[in-house]
Amino acid sequence: MWRLVLAVLFLISCGQDPVPPPTQSIARPADLKLDEYAQKIEDFLKKELAESYNDSISVATEKQMREGHAIYQQRCAGCHGTTGMGDGMLAAHLNPKPSNFTDKYSALRFSDKGRMHIIKVGLMKHGAQMTPFGEFLDDDDIFAVYSYTKAFIKE
Repeated sequence: MWRLVLAVLFLISCGQDPVPPPTQSIARPADLKLDEYAQKIEDFLKKELAESYNDSISVATEKQMREGHAIYQQRCAGCHGTTGMGDGMLAAHLNPKPSNFTDKYSALRFSDKGRMHIIKVGLMKHGAQMTPFGEFLDDDDIFAVYSYTKAFIKE
């Protein structure tokens, strides 16, 4: 009996794709004010990235979104949670807490290029435990995982 149940569950799940469709860039509202810590991070990002801070990025392909999903589950879900809410199993031990990617205003604090730079260089020098994933991921992987996280944003 249990084999039948497992077979049915397997067949049901085979047709479901856990990867959301690609998303467009979303601009930060002009009236969104940053808290002191976020302002410090934005100042750092603007200094590091200079003119490219506000550059737009392309829309990810479905293949890139699948790659981003796989990277996210392996490298990010432990802190940010499987649904991007910042509630991964390690989150309770972190201060500041991991970003909640489902919160539109939290997700819009920094530009796309800024967020990708955070993934690359981390925020350990700024008092957070965000690991510098540029040691493990190339720029294409960083783009893919960042694009995947953008799909968590709720309108």
